[in-house]
Amino acid sequence: MAPEIFLDYFGLNSIESDFHIFLLHDIYIISEYIIAHSKNILYTVKWLMIFFVKPAAKPFSHGHFLIGPRRLSCALGQHRLTALKFEGDGATPIGTWALHYVMYRPDRERRPETLLPIRAIRPKDGWCDTPDDPNYNRKVVLPYPARAERLWREDALYDIVVVLSHNVRPRIRNGGSAIFMHVAKPGYLPTEGCIALRKPHLRYLLKHSKPGSIVKVLAN
Repeated sequence: MAPEIFLDYFGLNSIESDFHIFLLHDIYIISEYIIAHSKNILYTVKWLMIFFVKPAAKPFSHGHFLIGPRRLSCALGQHRLTALKFEGDGATPIGTWALHYVMYRPDRERRPETLLPIRAIRPKDGWCDTPDDPNYNRKVVLPYPARAERLWREDALYDIVVVLSHNVRPRIRNGGSAIFMHVAKPGYLPTEGCIALRKPHLRYLLKHSKPGSIVKVLAN
């Protein structure tokens, strides 16, 4: 389907001025809107509410994070991608995940600029990763009787964190926990299954996010 059809559909005379159009994964993007087509059905969603992640050819654990026309580098799980996530497999889950809320370290970072809900990380905050615990894949207060990851870290990985909707509703035992977007290690070293970006890129992403934003992790 030609771009001109989409311009005509929205009553646009040209792609000049503030309107720019390009093709990405069978999705036409025009400035403020994403216009997708599938079997001749047209639908729209607000601009920059959908982000895409796709694996890079190499290195193995590197990926591309697509924010509208911008393509940023990101780190993926040490075992790359999986369509069948389970606890501790070290892979980033393929699928479409909502950006639920943001956490940040107030002793290190200024509050990120975003329309998403935001919470400050506290020294006793943790995240339960024990599959048979009632609070599996939920934030908990440390010390906690079951195994839980500490969110108040010595390194900078959790200085800014975006909590994704993976394995939230419903929560499946052993289905994977703590799938976040967070700060990347130097050189984009692999994660334990999260998506990691440089801190300035995370801030840019959050600035263009709002309730309803999603990230779509593609298999290829």
